[in-house]
Amino acid sequence: MSTARTAPVVLDTTGRRLPAQITELREAGPAARVELPDGLTAWAITRGEVAKRLLTHPGISKDARKSWPGYRPGRYPWLTAWVDVVSMFTSDGEDHTRLRKLVGRAFTPQRIREMRPAIETIVTDLLDDLEDRAPDRPVDLRAAFSHPVPTRVICDLFGVPDAQRPRMLRVIDSVLDTTADTERATRIRDELYTAMTTLIETKRTTPGPDLTSTLLTARDDGDRLDETELLSTLILMIGAGSETAVALINHLTHTLLTHP
Repeated sequence: MSTARTAPVVLDTTGRRLPAQITELREAGPAARVELPDGLTAWAITRGEVAKRLLTHPGISKDARKSWPGYRPGRYPWLTAWVDVVSMFTSDGEDHTRLRKLVGRAFTPQRIREMRPAIETIVTDLLDDLEDRAPDRPVDLRAAFSHPVPTRVICDLFGVPDAQRPRMLRVIDSVLDTTADTERATRIRDELYTAMTTLIETKRTTPGPDLTSTLLTARDDGDRLDETELLSTLILMIGAGSETAVALINHLTHTLLTHP
């Protein structure tokens, strides 16, 4: 991959220049070299067709152990939730298919339909809260609606006990903090594993009609998720699953308001 630019684009970890930086990356070409924290360099793919070709190319792997020369687990704590895991997000081929089949057993159409009334109740409650606010005062959409909707749904879906939810949500938000230095990133990583492990231990002793309990017992021809795969899958589903929905609600609302 080559671009017209020789020096890598240094990513702004604060996110304050996000729109401008996205434009900068696009102008750098379909594959732009970028510099991450700790001097780590990588490629940012800015064209959908290129991303599709790369993701489906047999010579390219999502598994850092196969695609990253010199990769050492734990070297970059801020990448733990995205790289040092064994989930569908970091697997290829037969490994990906196996994990998808096991996890897919937890996401049945019936289970999704059963969640609808609870989701509608959550959304209605939050909209009622917004309606009760003073009409002349600005509202932080993310804090008041975009974030609570998916996080409450995810916590319900995975059976996170009320007592564990504050820590779970706090650590999930912290994982997404790109400004964390190495010391804080290490602490966040440890807290993340502790939160997920606590949830797993709770569901082992008191299982319920939730996805965590289902994943603990999910089998396919005698196969099941091992401890690392289970932990990694929860990180993927609870962490990435909620934040992507937050961004989606924010962007959809912005688009609706700017294109009435």
